[in-house]
Amino acid sequence: MLTPIEWWGGLLFVLGFACWRAMLQPDGAADDAGPDDSFPWLVHLTFLAPGVVLAGYFYPLQAPALQYAYATTLALAVALLLWHAGMEVRDWRRAGPEAEPGDGMATFLGFAMLYSPLLAACILGCIKAWPLLPPWL
Repeated sequence: MLTPIEWWGGLLFVLGFACWRAMLQPDGAADDAGPDDSFPWLVHLTFLAPGVVLAGYFYPLQAPALQYAYATTLALAVALLLWHAGMEVRDWRRAGPEAEPGDGMATFLGFAMLYSPLLAACILGCIKAWPLLPPWL
């Protein structure tokens, strides 16, 4: 049975994913478009990997195989989050001269609110994975 934090955390990820899908779908994309047309599979992983990290944070990982799987999922989540945030910043800078004067701050705040749950899950995962590192690091 899920604890309240896991349930609300999962709901937060699902709502964030739905908001991302609704707000950032390309203008010309139809609802019946194929998955490769408007929504790359890496975006799905960008939301799924931190969700798995957040779920694993609340469970004891005593077996070494589980610890390595958790660390691998955490590394994937961090890499995808950095990649996706970098793509958003790149697109944000490209639209610079055509954008309205106040659009930059609104866009930044919107993306900060959208990606903050993913970042929080990755930070919690790093805190949990820190003891898994070799002592010589």
